Amino acid sequence: MNPQAGKTRHFSVVIPLFNREREILRAIRSCLSQDFSDFEIVVVDDASTDRSAAAVERVADDRVRLIHRAKNRGECPTRNAGATAALGEWIVFLDSDDELLPGCLGTIFLFTSQANGVDRFGFIYRHDDGRLSPDPLPEVSLLGFPEWLSFMEHARLSDALWVTRRSTFEDCRLPESRVSPMLYHLDFAARYRTRFVPKVLALLHSDSPNRLSVIGRRWDWARVRERAKDDVANLWQMLARHGDALSRYAPRKHGRLRRALVVSQAIAGSRRQALRAALRFAADDPLRAQRWGLVILSALGGRAMDYARRHHPGAAG
Repeated sequence: MNPQAGKTRHFSVVIPLFNREREILRAIRSCLSQDFSDFEIVVVDDASTDRSAAAVERVADDRVRLIHRAKNRGECPTRNAGATAALGEWIVFLDSDDELLPGCLGTIFLFTSQANGVDRFGFIYRHDDGRLSPDPLPEVSLLGFPEWLSFMEHARLSDALWVTRRSTFEDCRLPESRVSPMLYHLDFAARYRTRFVPKVLALLHSDSPNRLSVIGRRWDWARVRERAKDDVANLWQMLARHGDALSRYAPRKHGRLRRALVVSQAIAGSRRQALRAALRFAADDPLRAQRWGLVILSALGGRAMDYARRHHPGAAG
């Protein structure tokens, strides 16, 4: 039994893990080598099929906890599980193939110990190809809801090292499905304030063989349709809760979400709903030929829409 179990920490570094036996040790070492010690590491193994969990179990440090999940659920549910198990006042989300830079936790401590009403901090990631994210940084450092929407509207890269107050997960959690976390970020911004700090504190790697961008190339129609059903439900909630604000402060993002809903409805098998939504979307800007292309694809059905999305993305709006 971990002798540190139940001990409150300032930070919980939550690391979702799936089939990254080599990369997870790099991520853990980057935490254990920090010059700040008041933290725990919560690794949530999302039903790995390799020896990832065994690699974590060999780490001889009582600040490391491993949680096993019997069924693979995806990144967002796995992060939720880590947040639920965390003992730290602040949660640092770190992907299993990324790493914290030296001095990271000590720097974050300086900000979180004087948060002054801020419930989340975002620090800069350096990609292994030299790019920095977020890019561009928001025009203001302290973001309420309108400022967050403006950031969404203009961001080319939105990855950040997120440090979130644990208590916020009581009423604002990530989706319990494989959809993107965008709805979570919108809900969070509507309730809480985020501060961006222009300090590079973590390194984002892109060389892992099982990144989502690689996995997504293996086409499986049944899986595609099931994912589309989740996306439809998620996009409906997003537009219902935040559509008016998105239309006002982030109109391009609002349009992309409406288009994504049409695409997902068609792929999920809801052809009539997709066609009606596509016609409304086209009627809002009837001179845009791509929107009428979306109408045609909606009428043709899910396989045509999915083919266009994968091979001719411009044709899908």
